[in-house]
Amino acid sequence: MSVDVGDFISTNQGHIHYELDGGGVIMKYDDLDVVFDIRDEGEHTLVVELVDTLHESLDPRVQETIVFEVVGPTPNPTATPQPTPNPTATVANTANTIFLHIPN
Repeated sequence: MSVDVGDFISTNQGHIHYELDGGGVIMKYDDLDVVFDIRDEGEHTLVVELVDTLHESLDPRVQETIVFEVVGPTPNPTATPQPTPNPTATVANTANTIFLHIPN
């Protein structure tokens, strides 16, 4: 997350509150970037708000809600090698195998 709040924080007017997927409010007292390590596929919601030094919403409220989706990588099908035909052997049908890795 990268947020430009001008001199709002450096002049001690307040700070940032943010919440990812209803996981509780995080208070941020600087304007450095935040990196989220989101491993769950699907829709996610990030709410960011500027608040005063008492943690109260500004008037008018300065808040942004960002809804985004995390999708897994597109798998590359890998063909299973087909056996060499042998007239005396029973040949089983083999299917393509798809490997999908999603980090834990």
